[in-house]
This record gives sequence, C-alpha cells and structure tokens, in this order.
Amino acid sequence: MTLVNRGLLEWSGGRDMNLHRTYRAKFLIESDDPDDGPQAVTYAADLPNVGASWTYGNDNDAYALCTPIVECEAIVKGEANYHWILSYEFTTKPWLACLTTQLTHPASQPDIISGSFVTYSERTNKRRRGDTGTGASGKIIHSSSLEPIWVDRDKNRATVSIQQTRINLELPMLTQMINTLNDAPLWGLPARCVKLRNTPWRRLVWGMCSYYFQRTLEFDIKYDTHDLTEVVDMGHRWLKIPQGGDHTYTGTAAALDNTNPENFTRAIDVRGNIQKPVPLDGQGNICKDPINHEHFIPTVELYDETNFLLLGIPSVLQ
Repeated sequence: MTLVNRGLLEWSGGRDMNLHRTYRAKFLIESDDPDDGPQAVTYAADLPNVGASWTYGNDNDAYALCTPIVECEAIVKGEANYHWILSYEFTTKPWLACLTTQLTHPASQPDIISGSFVTYSERTNKRRRGDTGTGASGKIIHSSSLEPIWVDRDKNRATVSIQQTRINLELPMLTQMINTLNDAPLWGLPARCVKLRNTPWRRLVWGMCSYYFQRTLEFDIKYDTHDLTEVVDMGHRWLKIPQGGDHTYTGTAAALDNTNPENFTRAIDVRGNIQKPVPLDGQGNICKDPINHEHFIPTVELYDETNFLLLGIPSVLQ
C-alpha cells in the first residue's frame, strides 16, 4: 500500500453571527491499491493533525483548530477507485473535550467536568466580620433586652460534577466514598473541604451486547470546611454554684470537676419552670457576658476522609 498526498485541492470558510470562524480544506489522496478504503487513506502523509491551526497559502488563523471530523469520498463510483477526497474542518468554536488520540472503546472517552453554585439558608446570630454594630454590642445580633437574635442568611455552596465512562462500575468503592471528605488538598482547596455527595450511574450497551458504565461524581465544596466550627456552647445544665435568694446563680464553679455529670444541675426559675438554654463559658459555667459570647465547643468532625484521586479524577481543575 502506497498513499500519496497530492496536496490541497479546495478550500472554503466563513464567519457566523458570534464571530466564530470555520474553514474547510479538501485534500486529494492517491493510492496504488483499490482495496484501500476510508480508514486507510486518513493515514496519508502531511494531512492535518487534530488541533493543528489553520495555516494554508497566505491564510493564517492561529485560533481556528482542526477538529477530529474527517469526511472521505471516493472519486470513482461503482468500480475500482484509486483517488480519494478528504475533507477537514477548522473552527474557533470551543470543543467539549480534548481529543488527542483516537477512541477505541466508549470507556476511553475523556471525563466531562461541569459545576454550579447552590444557594441555601444558614441560621446565625452573628454580624459580618468587621461589623460591630452600635455601642458595645460586639458581633452578636441582640435585642433591646440583650438577648441574641437568630436570623437566616443566604450562603452559596460550589458544586463540581465529573461524568466518567468506565468498563467497571467499582460500586463497592463508590459506596464507601459517599459522604466522605478529601483527605488531602484538592483543586486548590485544603483537606476536608470537598465532599462526595452522590454518584448516579447507568449501564450502557456497546457493540454486540458489550457493557460499560457511565457514572457521575457529584461533589459539594465548602471553603470553610464541612466541619462544624461555630457550635455555640449552650445548655440547660451548668456546674453547681451557690444560689442566691432570688433564685439566680452567683459566683463560679471553677473548682468543680466539669467532667463529672453529678456536678451539674438544671436550674429552674421562681415558678419552678426549667429555664431556657443559656450560653456557657466553655467550662460548664454560666457565661457572664452573653452579648460578647465567643465560647464554642471544639470543632466537630462529622465525616470520614478518603482519597478521591482513586476515582481517576484530576487533581487540578484547569
């Protein structure tokens, strides 16, 4: 088999309403074997490679790249053919995927990555950082009776979706990774900021009843981690301390062991009703300054960690 590229036969092109340019080039390929078909002639020398820029004659458009699309047409119909016309397309339009090699199986398709932002509400009693309000109120939102006021505020959570095709579904691994966090920095984010929320999948058929799987990895991102870092220290019980005649507590109970449940009591008001939860000072005592209350229980980690790179995802989104 000998294939000879006789060069550029014909060219055309234009520009659309979005100012994208598209060009088409046709090449004449000559073979010495009439059994050479459309697949064979695409391997002739000096044909455009996928991703090559449009550079022919005096034309030069570095942003118009050769697509994977190739059309092969035999010149002679109904008898032995030795000449083919190959048509290539160059365009400035964006591609869905980077195709540098020919696909041999549906599972070899490149991943499709997309993302979005989800809006949700969060309960808070704190102002934005830097907003001290009026007077000496600090960052806590409070009423005129110096009680904290809880409000809803909008927040946004980034999401990343990665669609993959695989010969093996790897269901056991997916099941273990659901609702876990990244164990190391990922996509420019620290550990424990990326959570695998869901992995919908489906089985598809290729060829003569050969199967492969298409799965979608859905990630939630929280830039301030998925751990609970501002759980206010509040409770109905506090360390036993001397009780005044007006049924209020005075003094401190710092000397008592705050790891012993028997050292705590539940206070009632003058009518015998259990009092509502009050801020604590982080040691089990009633907080003496609830307006500037800054006492939180230690960070709460709810989710296990895992290595998401085992799923074949990119370590950097670019």
